[in-house]
Parts: sequence; C-alpha cells; structure tokens
Amino acid sequence: MDIPACDSGKFCIHSEMMYHCTHWYSTQNEHETYRVVDVEGRRAVVAVGYIDESINPELMREARAVFDSIVFRSFK
Repeated sequence: MDIPACDSGKFCIHSEMMYHCTHWYSTQNEHETYRVVDVEGRRAVVAVGYIDESINPELMREARAVFDSIVFRSFK
C-alpha cells in the first residue's frame, strides 16, 4: 500500500464520523490485532497495536504474550 498516496497521507482504519477519520495508520509498519468476543450477550473488544518503531521489541513481545493469554469465562 502506498500510504503517502492516500488521503492526507493516512490510511483510515475506522471513523466515528462520515467525513472525518478518527483512527488511521501513517506508515506501513503500523498494525493492530483485535479480539472480539461475546461475553454473556455483550461485546468485548481487546486490541494490541504496534504504531511506533521506537517501541522496544521486547516490550511488544510481552504485550503480545499478555494479549494472547487473555481468556474470557462466564461464572454464572
């Protein structure tokens, strides 16, 4: 993807308004992983993202391990 060729040099991920982007990527190295689960009829969204190359890769590995270990359970 050629992000500089996108609108204002941003690739819009999602927006809460029709003509204004509220969340975007400005480089090709940015990425996020989302988990969406149903918890007793309610939606839970958990995300981990990488948006800054200056972040220590070890911290990102730790964040990813925590993210991957999350388990939702019902205790009815």
